Amino acid sequence: MAKLTLTDLTQLSSNETSAVTAINNNNAAIEAALELTVSRDGTTPNTLTADLDVNSKKFLNVPNPTAGGNAVNKTYGDANYGGSAATTATTKASEAAASAVTASTKASEASSSASTASGHASTASTQATLATNYAVKVNGAITGSDFSSKAWAIGGTNVTSTGSRGAAKEWATTTGAAVDTSEFSSKEYALGTTLTTGSSKQWALGGGSSFTEGTAVAGGVFSAKKYAANAAASASVAASGQIYSTVVNQTGAAISPALSADGTYYLCDTSSNNITVTLPAIGTSEGVKYAFQKTSASNSLIFARSGTDTLNGSASNITITDVNAQIQFVSDDNSPDNWVGVNLSQITVGTGLTKTGSVVAIDQTHLKQTIAIACGDEITATAAGTAVVTFHMPYAFTLTGVKAGVTTAPVGSVLSVDINEAGSTVLTTKLTIDAGEKTSGSAATAAVIGGAGPALADNALMTIDVDGVGSSTAGAGLKVYLIGYAT
Repeated sequence: MAKLTLTDLTQLSSNETSAVTAINNNNAAIEAALELTVSRDGTTPNTLTADLDVNSKKFLNVPNPTAGGNAVNKTYGDANYGGSAATTATTKASEAAASAVTASTKASEASSSASTASGHASTASTQATLATNYAVKVNGAITGSDFSSKAWAIGGTNVTSTGSRGAAKEWATTTGAAVDTSEFSSKEYALGTTLTTGSSKQWALGGGSSFTEGTAVAGGVFSAKKYAANAAASASVAASGQIYSTVVNQTGAAISPALSADGTYYLCDTSSNNITVTLPAIGTSEGVKYAFQKTSASNSLIFARSGTDTLNGSASNITITDVNAQIQFVSDDNSPDNWVGVNLSQITVGTGLTKTGSVVAIDQTHLKQTIAIACGDEITATAAGTAVVTFHMPYAFTLTGVKAGVTTAPVGSVLSVDINEAGSTVLTTKLTIDAGEKTSGSAATAAVIGGAGPALADNALMTIDVDGVGSSTAGAGLKVYLIGYAT
């Protein structure tokens, strides 16, 4: 293909315009082609825009290179790159290639080692962090419920004030509050005042924040110093022959003596109201004693227990009603704990007795007496009649029952008896013995007391009437029995 193609002109006459155009187009084409040629004098542009194929021809008179981009002539190349230099270069190139292979292998090994080292470094870093946390972390658990040595030593999040935990330092020194929400430190148990069960110092000297001897430490129980003082006082009292060391007058409706009031005698004035004494829980206090005296005849003195303690082995209250009655209580640390009460003066009456205040009366309602009256001899037939027997009551008598008996049974009809006081019957239904029977105990119709009965006056005139004796055979050997009690 031609690099430049021009338009040929065939004529100019009668074709000026077209010819001018063709000439101009040819000139433009020539100018464009010249711009693509390489100028010998260096007129620009004078650079290749594509590869130059020399078609196996030579570049002649090429000078020695002076810069990195210059061409190299044969003479310069032979001097610098041919001969022994070329051989050396080839050797070096071969060695360089071998070294490159070795370097590649070593680089691969180094890369693998670097990767392994990186893994070990990461593991070491993780373990170092974990070790550090186990040593000093105090703002929470390391893993799960594991905490650092420092947290267990001096405290930290979820160790301090946490149930079933607490640091060694806190267990040793914390005061004023529990270490793990329920238990206290050694120092608190030794010296503190927060414990509801009392510190060692309180148990030694006394309860409360001031370690007061007379203040209970816990549950109404006192310090060793208090019990020692009580023991000394009791020893002094015993040596002097005294049982009680203090007397207290009481008029209020309630008393709750403390265990520390051992050896107190209470004078209880019940003239205005009942007084209820609630004895304290014994706990481990053996031999604590109180005495109480009721100084008024009015109202009652009542004793109640605390908790599961008993009074003379019972859960029931003890009540005193007699004026000047006295009772002594002594604590018995047993199972269950028991207050032993010894009544020094009040009388408890039994069956047949009644007591008002300190006055005891005999109640004879349960004392059955029988007055037997014979209404004839043993063999003579009983005859009907009024006042068959007459007698006087030996004392006032309350009639609770009547009976009759015979030695010969009536035949044909009943034997009937009436009993009268001063002429008036004491029976609303007569006393009968059925035909063929010898006692009224088996009568079809039982006697009923009423009318002038049942109260029979002292020295009252009594009569017995026989209203029937049997229709075919009269009963014989009749006895009548008055059953009741003297009044």
